[in-house]
Amino acid sequence: MPLQAAQRPHVLMISIDGMRPDYVTAGDAHHLHIPTLRAFLKDGTYAEGVKGVVPTLTYPSHTTLVTGVSPSVHGIYANAKFDPTQNHKNDSYWYTNDIKVQTLWEAASAAGLSTANVGWPVTVGAKGLEESLPAVPPYERTSADDEPNFLHQSYDHPSGLRKLADAALPRVMPPGYEKRFYWGLYVMQRYKPDFMLVHLALLDHTEHMTGPFSERSDRVLEAIDSEVAQLIQAEHAIDPDSIIVIVSDHGFSPLHKRVNLGVLFAQDRLIDLAPRTSAHHRVEDSSWKAQLWPTGGTTAVLLHDPSDAVARAKVKALLEKAASNPEYGIEKILSRDEAIQRGGFADPRMAFVVAWKLGYSGGGALTGPVIVPVARGGAHGYLAEHPELHSSFFMEGKGVAKGRNLGKIDMRQIAPTVAEILGVHLPQAKLPPVHYQP
Repeated sequence: MPLQAAQRPHVLMISIDGMRPDYVTAGDAHHLHIPTLRAFLKDGTYAEGVKGVVPTLTYPSHTTLVTGVSPSVHGIYANAKFDPTQNHKNDSYWYTNDIKVQTLWEAASAAGLSTANVGWPVTVGAKGLEESLPAVPPYERTSADDEPNFLHQSYDHPSGLRKLADAALPRVMPPGYEKRFYWGLYVMQRYKPDFMLVHLALLDHTEHMTGPFSERSDRVLEAIDSEVAQLIQAEHAIDPDSIIVIVSDHGFSPLHKRVNLGVLFAQDRLIDLAPRTSAHHRVEDSSWKAQLWPTGGTTAVLLHDPSDAVARAKVKALLEKAASNPEYGIEKILSRDEAIQRGGFADPRMAFVVAWKLGYSGGGALTGPVIVPVARGGAHGYLAEHPELHSSFFMEGKGVAKGRNLGKIDMRQIAPTVAEILGVHLPQAKLPPVHYQP
């Protein structure tokens, strides 16, 4: 049963971007020194793995973590928005008004709880976050036809919070530490929120460059373990009964090849390119019949006109031919209905989703080689059933069972679990909370 208002503990929810659960559950086998995270196995309740959403990307996953529903319901289908003309790169889902359902912070605020956020994706302009340092866009457009206008605007709330938090940064940050950790400490200690979100992103960045379980990734996670310890210590100084929830958005796979299907689309005149174009030529809106929306280990295929049966058949034939070539590393091709049944890519123009085998990733080039070898690095965005792409869930605190292994859980169960602890309700979330009580 949810706790009464007077009994509700503070909840600190920390996301460690890109952390596979076996970083922790098999930490000794990987020779990792992460005592804080490893302690959750004995002192708390945890999952062996969390099956995520389609695609297994940062923004859709983080939105599921705070809504309890799939991307097809909450509306955040990828990190970057579909950009068929490639005129607005990095035009991502920054703004909360793109979310179609209620979030945890909105439910908490409506229940009279204080809320705060540092770095959580899709929180620009969020209502219900009293103190917020969101992940911020590098630019915004004044209209769909404009080039990006780089901004000097700050998106913090209240205004000036980022400047205050920056003043608390150390002159020299230890290796593997990031600003968001210090901002999180500052916001937590200054405002003492009932519900706080912190997103730590450096592990993901490192894995993209060097792959999971690389020497560099391991050292970054060890630094994050120290950051988590300090955040927990600061939270317990505010409320000794606080519940600590550690999550991640997706796992990771080593990356070996990038596949530019757009080259084949251009060769087949599904995308018309002017002569002597660069690899990422900015096509005119009228010059494509089908375009690709690369999302790492998956790639959505969208039709300019969803009723164009000729273009649909041409795309289907092209994809089936590509899938028959083992060099392209295509695991399967999902129909629109199959993709939506998995909870992703509900854009009305979406016709197919290409799912890559682990080690392959979709690229965005329209000219040049189709297959580009990758010397080192990692990727995500694959279908959620791959264990390597499973994400993490650990929690501990007053009223949380110790040493409980939940096995495999669904990512959509996490938000209802946190909602129950906070004593609030997410009406769109349909899955039950996990069994965390003793």
